[in-house]
Parts: sequence; structure tokens; C-alpha cells
Amino acid sequence: MGEATFYLLAEFKSEEDAEFAEDFARIVLNELSKFFDEWQKIRQKQTISPIERHKMLLKKFPLVAKYIKLPKPSEGDTSMNYLAGECEITNYMNLYSEGNLVKLSDCVWHLASWDNISEFFYRLGARKVVWNSDENLDFFELLQERIENIPEVKKKIRYLSKEEIKRILIAHKIGRKESNHT
Repeated sequence: MGEATFYLLAEFKSEEDAEFAEDFARIVLNELSKFFDEWQKIRQKQTISPIERHKMLLKKFPLVAKYIKLPKPSEGDTSMNYLAGECEITNYMNLYSEGNLVKLSDCVWHLASWDNISEFFYRLGARKVVWNSDENLDFFELLQERIENIPEVKKKIRYLSKEEIKRILIAHKIGRKESNHT
């Protein structure tokens, strides 16, 4: 089973709102991690219908039932696979507020979705919420976003001329083919 580290960033109007959201989120997400553990235990109990097991989970974890959007079970899904990726959080999660931001990270199943956790933060008053996993991150894409916001160099620096660079490349015999003819 592959795992990835997921990251969520929620922006609130104020630092106070972020701290308030963090406190409540910690309670609900801790319960969600227990929900996940219990789901793993009861999902193979074939003597009880998936619908009944789902009801048992929701009854045992009322905060999850009320605040985390989960898919509905179907009678034919005896292994309760409909919850795979929908309740992925562990008790090792890293949750904290910093200024007007709440930051959440956790190492969970790599095919998880944190759309429902994102929606939960919106319900707590977040103005913007984004999430991604390290499996899906393209660091060049992130750097591209950063480079687009960097102003061009304004201070005086000594630029290397193309001729100087060609001489050094030729001297080290690593120049491109067209440089070897000079």
C-alpha cells in the first residue's frame, strides 16, 4: 500500500479565526483518525451489512458524522471500499496555525482525497483552502510560479559574456559542437 504526505493550507480572515479553527479541527480530525481505525477493523465483518456498519461508525463518531462529508454505502460493497481515501487521517497528523493560516499535513494512503477535509475547513470559515500530496507535487512547477513573481535583477552585476563562456567551455572541451569551430 503506497503512502504519500498530504498538505493542506487554509487561509482565514484573521489570526484569531485561524486559531479557533485549529482548535476545533484538532478535535474533529482526531475523531476522524479513530473513525479510520475503526473502519479498518469492521470493514471485513461480512455478517453485518455495509449499511449497518456505516450506521455503527457514524453513531460511534458523531463529530465525523456531522462535520465530515462521507460517501453513502451501497449494499453490494461488502468490504466498505466506498470509504477508501475518504477518511484518511492519522493520529500522527501535524496541525497548527501560523498567523491567519492553518496548516495540516499527514502521511496517508497515496490515492486519498482531502476534498472533504478541505470542505470542512471552508465550513470553519476559511476564505481559501488548497491541498496536495508530495506524490503529485512538481517542484519545477512550484519554482515556475515563484520565478514569475521575482522581479528581474536590478542591481549592477558583472555579466559573463558569451565569448568568455565559449573560451572556458573550449578550454574544458565541453563546449557545444558549434563552439568547437571557433
